[in-house]
Amino acid sequence: MFRVVYTPTEGDAIQNYSRIFRSLEGVYLNINEIDRIHHDLSLWGTADIDYILVTDGEEILGISDQGYLKEKRVLGARYDQFLDTLVTSASGLYLKACIYFEDLALDTARGVLAGWEDTCSISTARPCDENGLRDTRMAVFGAGTAGVGIADQVVNAIMSKLREQAAVNKIWLVDNPGLLSDKTKDISEAQKVYARSSWNREQSDFLEAVKQDNPNILVGTSTVLRTLTEDIVPAMVGGKEGQSSFRSPT
Repeated sequence: MFRVVYTPTEGDAIQNYSRIFRSLEGVYLNINEIDRIHHDLSLWGTADIDYILVTDGEEILGISDQGYLKEKRVLGARYDQFLDTLVTSASGLYLKACIYFEDLALDTARGVLAGWEDTCSISTARPCDENGLRDTRMAVFGAGTAGVGIADQVVNAIMSKLREQAAVNKIWLVDNPGLLSDKTKDISEAQKVYARSSWNREQSDFLEAVKQDNPNILVGTSTVLRTLTEDIVPAMVGGKEGQSSFRSPT
């Protein structure tokens, strides 16, 4: 039932939006009027806003680009200026709000991750001792843009205590074929950074990676069914404290 309500219904609503529009909801920002962004966002007043969802509609699941139907999409420096103004204004107006980006194209999403990286959740969940994030060992299931982007952010944070390769070695990426290794075919340059060269075990699925490498952080960024099973968390915890798990909303 959830799949019927979500993707097909969402697609129909978007395709027929001009026919079913009733009233303005949210804030629609014009990239040709960047100087109005702060004013337009401020129209919400002093509302107690917890989340701000930002999208340019370029890569909507199963529908593709819905952002510009008649005009050429704006990218590059002007797009970056738009996002910078948006994030700065939103952060200043709504101090407690979490800004969440949705349905950006892959290349755009990686640029956003690089420009607005933040490891607050992991920094908060992990004990703050003299080693900081040095003891982080993270397994990520879902080695797409989101999973690799999260891995990149954590590596940057760990690098305050360790050299880059040592930081990279703290992270394991697992996708449909299993743990990413130098034997995995058709992986991107971004994924190759995390590919293991010494993985010789017959099994390379997520559970095996958790059992063998004993991560203290699990991150799920995949929609593959029946992967985060009941066996995963006990294998991770193993009677130890200070373990954390996170799941991406997408």
